[in-house]
Amino acid sequence: MNDAIVQHHGQASLILWTNIGEISRRLPVIGPVLDHLISKGAISPEEYQQVTHCSRVPCEKAKRLVQIMASKGREEFNVFAEALKTNNPDLLRTIMEAPIRADVDTRISIQEMNTAATTCQRMALPQTATVAALPVTPPLQAIGAGPADGVE
Repeated sequence: MNDAIVQHHGQASLILWTNIGEISRRLPVIGPVLDHLISKGAISPEEYQQVTHCSRVPCEKAKRLVQIMASKGREEFNVFAEALKTNNPDLLRTIMEAPIRADVDTRISIQEMNTAATTCQRMALPQTATVAALPVTPPLQAIGAGPADGVE
């Protein structure tokens, strides 16, 4: 991953949509990325405000940023990649090396992306999850609790 530059808009959009879950999980501090994007003209002041005010939850802000960036061109994506290279190089490496999913629909509207059900369906996430119960172990006696052996 020496060069995170993409050659055309469709490739950038597919990278973002394919990795929306990964980006939203692994970009908890979004401020420096947003600052870089606005300073380079990759997003407008209105888009900056949309991301910063959409939620208090960092992963929701990151999802909103992906939605905005996916509608942009390759130059804007490359500015986003520059910001990640500085602020979260491991995430950049992950998204650039991840296989592009051919079934990702890049024409999803922002309104559709804002619904949890559509996001789960689009990302092929299960609607419910089951957690296996952990084996039950008897509580251990605390050190010093109870009578000591050999003491009268």
